[in-house]
Amino acid sequence: MQSVCDVIWDRLRLTGISWVGFYLLHPDQPEDQRLILGPRRDKPACSPIGMHGVCGRAVDSAAVQIVADVRT
Repeated sequence: MQSVCDVIWDRLRLTGISWVGFYLLHPDQPEDQRLILGPRRDKPACSPIGMHGVCGRAVDSAAVQIVADVRT
């Protein structure tokens, strides 16, 4: 996963992205599902995060979520 982050970062960092990374299901608490930060590049992100947002929706639906503007 780190290699994937590195390649994406190297190809896209000049486009204005500020972060590339993975969130993983928290392995120790299956009854209280949360996502923890995995391999990443550049700015750190919040960890753990709940399943209520777009990341949780991606896990629940097993589908990529495309967010054009994370601020909106």
